[in-house]
Amino acid sequence: MIAKLIVPAETRDAARQRALAALRSYPILGIRTNVPFLIALLEHPRFISGDLDTHFLEHEGATLRAALQSEPPEQVRAV
Repeated sequence: MIAKLIVPAETRDAARQRALAALRSYPILGIRTNVPFLIALLEHPRFISGDLDTHFLEHEGATLRAALQSEPPEQVRAV
């Protein structure tokens, strides 16, 4: 584990927004991470609405994988 993200907030949506902001600013360079997957998960309409169950990834996994970056972040490409 490189890092653990815990995001407290008054509401679920506020916590989700804070998590998105934190994940977008994580300075992890040079290795592949699951940060793009986590961002796609937090932005997924079913996650936002709270329409989750134990089969969420089974049903929505293809949609989430499609959102993953295949190129390194811009910061890495610039070096």
